[in-house]
Amino acid sequence: TNLRKLYLGDNSITDDGLGKLSKASNMMKLEEIVLYGNSDVTSEGLVYLGEVIFEEFEEIGLHDTSVCDKGLNYFLRTENSANLEVLDVSMNSKKVTDQTLKAIASSKYCLSLK
Repeated sequence: TNLRKLYLGDNSITDDGLGKLSKASNMMKLEEIVLYGNSDVTSEGLVYLGEVIFEEFEEIGLHDTSVCDKGLNYFLRTENSANLEVLDVSMNSKKVTDQTLKAIASSKYCLSLK
């Protein structure tokens, strides 16, 4: 498939849905996924996305989800963060802390963040 951008903001997306998406073979070209406003997306869903190798993954929008440091720290250590230009984790009910900043600073992959 030629699907490159997937905007799923402000819906009822869950970790289970992201698990199913991560197993879909037609998602390898995905460059951007926006999940903001899906409060049932947690670090578990981010782990699912981290287990898949997207060829040119550049942006992930996690604004107003339930993702926390644990999932972000995992994701930032995967190859999917190698081309990452935009990481939006704003408004996550204070679940994202300095631990995520430390993970960004120490990641061998997060060199493309703008």
